[in-house]
Amino acid sequence: MNTSMITALSAMQAFQQKLDMIAGNVANADTDGYKRKASPFESLLASEMRQPNPYMLAGRKTPLGLPIEWGVKNGEIRLDLTQGALRETGNPLDLALEGNALFEVETNQLDENGLPRRAWTRNGAFRMTPMEFDPDSMQLTTADGYVVMGIDDAPIIAPRGYSITVSPQGEVIATSKDGSDVVDIRAIKIMTIVGPHLLVDVGDNLYGVKGGDVAAALQPTDFALLDAQTEPIAVRQGFLEASNVDIAAEMTDLLQVQRAFQLGSRALSSADTMMNLANNLRA
Repeated sequence: MNTSMITALSAMQAFQQKLDMIAGNVANADTDGYKRKASPFESLLASEMRQPNPYMLAGRKTPLGLPIEWGVKNGEIRLDLTQGALRETGNPLDLALEGNALFEVETNQLDENGLPRRAWTRNGAFRMTPMEFDPDSMQLTTADGYVVMGIDDAPIIAPRGYSITVSPQGEVIATSKDGSDVVDIRAIKIMTIVGPHLLVDVGDNLYGVKGGDVAAALQPTDFALLDAQTEPIAVRQGFLEASNVDIAAEMTDLLQVQRAFQLGSRALSSADTMMNLANNLRA
């Protein structure tokens, strides 16, 4: 396989990966809390074909070597954490995050220590789910049944039939229907993103941490330390954060990548035709 075919093939593989990423973004344009994925193109290692020494003439100013590029690849896929628009729902169990933060949840999978694996999300479409061994209590979960964690790594549990109120700092208060009983429940655990490059998509609109180093990627939010110089972080009850996917921008990227893929396909066909002609030459 010659250089032209290698270059065209590597480019087509990169374009196909880019098309898949764009398709995923478009498919999740209406998914609450979804963050679009982005990946820049990067050049593969280049080499240089040197000409024979006799060509090194005195006074020569043109380059003596012939640079050879080996195509492109997709760089590391990163999450675009730009704030999405907040949509008011009026549902008290819908919570949206403002700022650079995530909710922490406990999944049904086990980690290497046999403990429920933690994950993080921006999708605050929560619900109160009856507890299996305590019918008089409800716990805050995601729509998929993952338990929403509190600041002391315990679930948010409220008496059955009570309504909940959530402050901008994530503090949860449960109130009986007649308002005669008010229960101060623990605050929701809000994690500030300090290493966005370490976040990875693990499915179900959840994120994990690359390498398992949670402290390098996320830190518990201390609202008392936030000041005017810090990006504000707040919980908005009765709202959901929309996806930050811009359909117009994604469709523009889609057309560009499709044209580039077609060009790579033609380059590959041309290289194959040239090799076929060379193989059929007669002395």
